[in-house]
Amino acid sequence: MLLLCDNSIVLPLQIIFENILKTSTYPEIWKLANVTPILKKNDKQLIKNYRPISLLPICGKIFEKIIFNNLYNYFNANNLITKNQSGFRPGDSTTNQLLYLVNEIHEAFENPKSLEVRAVFLDISKAFDKVWHEGLIFKLRQNGIHGGLLKLFESYIHNRKQRVVLNGSFSEDSILKSGVPQGSVLGPLLFLIYINDLEINIKSNIKFFADDTMLYSIIKKPEESAADLNHDLEIISQWAHQWKMEFNPDPSKQANEVLFSCKKSSPNHPPLIFNRNVVAKSKDQKHLGLILDSRLSFIKHINEKITKAKKVIGVIKHLSNYLPLKTPDQMYKALVRSHLDYCDIIYHEPNKINQPPLGLSLTALMEKVERIQYQAALAVTGSWQGSSRTNLYEELGWESLSDRRRCRRILQVHKIENGRTPSYLKSKLPTHHRPQPDGSVPMTFRELRSRTIRYTNSFFPEAIATWNIFISHFGIMPNFASLKTYISSFFRPKKKSIFGIHDPLGVHYLFQLRVNLSPLRSHKKRHNFIDTPSETCYCKQSAENTSHFFFECPLFATQRVNLAGSVIEILLRNNLNHLGNDLRVYLYGHDSMSDMDNKILLLSTIKYIKDTQRFST
Repeated sequence: MLLLCDNSIVLPLQIIFENILKTSTYPEIWKLANVTPILKKNDKQLIKNYRPISLLPICGKIFEKIIFNNLYNYFNANNLITKNQSGFRPGDSTTNQLLYLVNEIHEAFENPKSLEVRAVFLDISKAFDKVWHEGLIFKLRQNGIHGGLLKLFESYIHNRKQRVVLNGSFSEDSILKSGVPQGSVLGPLLFLIYINDLEINIKSNIKFFADDTMLYSIIKKPEESAADLNHDLEIISQWAHQWKMEFNPDPSKQANEVLFSCKKSSPNHPPLIFNRNVVAKSKDQKHLGLILDSRLSFIKHINEKITKAKKVIGVIKHLSNYLPLKTPDQMYKALVRSHLDYCDIIYHEPNKINQPPLGLSLTALMEKVERIQYQAALAVTGSWQGSSRTNLYEELGWESLSDRRRCRRILQVHKIENGRTPSYLKSKLPTHHRPQPDGSVPMTFRELRSRTIRYTNSFFPEAIATWNIFISHFGIMPNFASLKTYISSFFRPKKKSIFGIHDPLGVHYLFQLRVNLSPLRSHKKRHNFIDTPSETCYCKQSAENTSHFFFECPLFATQRVNLAGSVIEILLRNNLNHLGNDLRVYLYGHDSMSDMDNKILLLSTIKYIKDTQRFST
């Protein structure tokens, strides 16, 4: 609603905000949250299956944003938040942290001794709801927050209330005795401050993403590594007790251990103990949305994504019979491809090089991923199984997922090199090549040497080698948008237009002809359809290919007269009458014509196809 207001709202808000700061008192009315339960999954009768969505007054959130900006800048400028924390940090993300962690494991594998990595995954139960208010105030004071601002935070977190809102009904207000406000602007930052000291006295490596914690040790001696990890787990347990938090209390979500190893036989590793229980061992773990298996093959992760994608594509295939082309196209990109994009720069495998004349091809795992986009292209266009993948991608303007991953790796290197990711990633980049005679530093990097194919194909070695190829085309470092446009010009074909035609069935027929796999006998014969032993047309005069169907077959002479009349009229007014027998014009229109004329022409083509009833038999 505030967006509908003019500038007259500014002064009242300014007066309110100044009074809050002057009195160090947060308005009680802004502390009431309306909570709506949203079902996550499974049984609707179980409370634990609902996610509470908390709504707070918008004016309060505007004020919070002002405080947040200043508080975060203070903590960031003084390096008060650990660099091992990636959650809610501008410029950081789950992908960045996972990229770093996976590279750590790959580097251990690459070691001449093929080192193993032992990792424990922990999770704080209901982390945001368990923050102890007095403890939070203590930690704010420890970090230099005092005076009126500290009193304001005390007022902000104390005496907060919430009520459940469902179908227009309200529950009674309940007072929140712990936790940071859900749905607030300040809540995530206050939580980071609260758990910031968790890493103190930790001997192993540790990484946080908000409350998700990965503790890991690169093993040189199993006994020493186990001792360090057990020491750290005890430190974490003591910290949780002291600050009234709980790690993995749910029996179904216990702490989990994965031993990352590429060895055929692993040495014995002493057990790990956490909360007086032996840490369970597993061959894989879903961490921040990526399934990490013991050999970093990502097979289980990809199989899970493929299973989910197939269900959505089934829906797209059904709906494409009723929706304009743009809608199923967008559904695929939003509901399927976006999930395949997640961490694709990590699981990507470069094309394998085959003996001549085969050349390059996708690895078996990447081929499984590519088939998903192919099935989506069939669903969106209504084309038949067996249609050319390349032709379909050219029609839709889609780059292959393999090329897309390659492109995204190059762009990730640009982000890392130009400071758009955390410093922990930039530290992994190798040095640049030697300066030029004029003293300028080249944009290319020294390539990372590798001992194994596994490491060669991992992000940093492979992405840097590809980066060096593409960046050499630029005299100076391009900005992100320019580099993306340049790379996309290599990989993404220009989409073939259907000029806004909303006739799903007719458009499907059109695509079938464009990609050369349709009910026409020549197309079916070429693809070895059992019911088509010959490509000869039913008219017995010649092969039934697309040209014969449009211009020669005597079975459709009447329909052809109507088609020719419509098309010639359009071509005449565009001075293109010499293209009256150009098959491409009937399937694609012509670049020199207006979108409206092209639309009318393609509609005439679709009408002809339908009138012949050749595709409906």
